[in-house]
Amino acid sequence: MTGQAHQLPKLLAEIAEAIGTGAALRLAQDHGGRILAVPKQPTAAFVAKVGEATATWLCENHGPGYVDVPLGPTGDRADRAARLRQAIEQREGSASELARRFGVAARTVKRHRAHARDGDGDLPLFSSLKSDT
Repeated sequence: MTGQAHQLPKLLAEIAEAIGTGAALRLAQDHGGRILAVPKQPTAAFVAKVGEATATWLCENHGPGYVDVPLGPTGDRADRAARLRQAIEQREGSASELARRFGVAARTVKRHRAHARDGDGDLPLFSSLKSDT
């Protein structure tokens, strides 16, 4: 898998590997956090919804059925996670201040600080959200 693809949730990584990272990120941006009904064969409505290549791939690999589309590195959650990681790395406040500012528990901030201090390259909360874009 490519560097970008291996950092995505499984479904998005599979799509990125098969038809491109752009298609995976578009699916996450447009439908992340939702359940998609995948037909047996691509229909005009399904192609209009997700694009031709993505529709074909989803039907071949997951149709007929339903898929939970992960948010991946898109949306407010990813932006907030990136800002929190930066704040932790730059020591921009106490655990309580960061917790209040970013809407997480102080214990979460402390745990991620410990990971950063121990030299872990990726903080667990963020390892699946990193993007090369």
